[in-house]
Amino acid sequence: MDTLLGQYLTDLKNKVAEMAGMVEEAILISTKALARKDPEALHRVFEIEDKINEAHKTIDRTCFKLLARQSPVAGDLRLIIASGRMSVDLERMGDLACTISYCVKDYLAGTPVMMVQEIPKMSDSVRQMVQMCLDAFMREDEALAREVLQLDDAIDQYRDHLSQTLKDGIKTNVASVDSSLELYTIVRNLERLGDHATNIAEEVIFLVTGNDIRHLKDKLEEGVNGTI
Repeated sequence: MDTLLGQYLTDLKNKVAEMAGMVEEAILISTKALARKDPEALHRVFEIEDKINEAHKTIDRTCFKLLARQSPVAGDLRLIIASGRMSVDLERMGDLACTISYCVKDYLAGTPVMMVQEIPKMSDSVRQMVQMCLDAFMREDEALAREVLQLDDAIDQYRDHLSQTLKDGIKTNVASVDSSLELYTIVRNLERLGDHATNIAEEVIFLVTGNDIRHLKDKLEEGVNGTI
């Protein structure tokens, strides 16, 4: 890697890291607002989303310029490809954080007759996945990325448990239907955030090894050797 390209790639990684940090903050604020019953805090999430969208476009432009002007190969090329793909997932995660915020706002504006304490715990687990993805990316740590893949099962278990809890609550208290539906949507979107974190972990594995494990039934398999 020549010195100039190395500087460009370091800058690219820092841009992705900054974007991931914004996503993590948006998730934290949206679910804290739910726990603290603080709808005013949600305005910050929408501000962050605008910055996430701008970061997505900036990373896209950077990747295109590097591909066109630097003719990268091997690991350098994989870094650029992985960064571009990761920014797509991060942008979608920003959208999901906004969707959660809208649900929190509607939930708090209504009659919140039902609350599930495990939702903040689920959110904490999702944020942990995002942080681990970021660390794995910056350190190019395959083992840590594979730990993220394993954590996705815990997120799915949260979803299943919370969904059943909300259904049971509706059966015993019909008045909780509206608030339960808002909470269910929050849970579903937290689960989708976990899926996107898993996608990012897969990109880290591709970056480090050249193996593409996307769409494999067993994510812990070695995957198909990359050709770049």
